[in-house]
Amino acid sequence: EREAALDEVAAKAKEVQDLLSQIETERDEARRVQEGLEAEIKDVMRQLEFARMEHEDERQVLMDFVYSVRRDAAAEKDRLTIHFESLLEEARQKVEELQAQLK
Repeated sequence: EREAALDEVAAKAKEVQDLLSQIETERDEARRVQEGLEAEIKDVMRQLEFARMEHEDERQVLMDFVYSVRRDAAAEKDRLTIHFESLLEEARQKVEELQAQLK
């Protein structure tokens, strides 16, 4: 019976480790997405500066694009934050289960 309990604790610990690994992987991916979006915004801002000097209509199109990219980045950040919080809560619950079983 003790062996079965230890196996169950080990399985739960593995689940927690897997969740933490998933969180880390997704956080890294979110960082890469954010860095890509920031680079894209900088590039667009350079294009915007050029367009301002050249064509006012192009400038408005680029401003709309920058606004769209920023809005999309903020929405993605919010989505990932909610997702990470959910994963962290799941990991916390698993840890609490493990702690309760170890008592």
